[in-house]
Amino acid sequence: TNLTGMAYLGIIVVCGLVVNNGIILIDAINKLRRSGVPREEAIRIGGRNRLRPILMTTLTTIIGLAPLVLPAIFPGFFGPVEGRAAMYTPIGLAVVGGLTTSTPLTLFLMPIFYVMFDNLARWTVKIIARVKAMSGVRVAGNLE
Repeated sequence: TNLTGMAYLGIIVVCGLVVNNGIILIDAINKLRRSGVPREEAIRIGGRNRLRPILMTTLTTIIGLAPLVLPAIFPGFFGPVEGRAAMYTPIGLAVVGGLTTSTPLTLFLMPIFYVMFDNLARWTVKIIARVKAMSGVRVAGNLE
């Protein structure tokens, strides 16, 4: 399939869905951490609690787009794509393909990036505290 303007529209739709799935996961982890759960346990619990909603969103979207996408994937079985369906099929293909690849990446890579950025933030706070301590500036609050 050619990468048309309609396919770009599908890519934009996928970006919105993927960001939404990531926000759902990170928000659950942050809520658990604010309630006092340690980081690794919060990631485990948040991932387990948000797995079902993320998979439900993905699967319902893919199943809903199946009538639009299946004739393009299996033209011998369903017949050729024609008419307006030919115009909208690139959107469906982009969304289904994007969700199929991005959902596992969201579920497995997002927690890894969360830990990496959290470690970076902790390191940055420690460096800033050391610089302020060396310069004689009083630091208020606990920085660890």
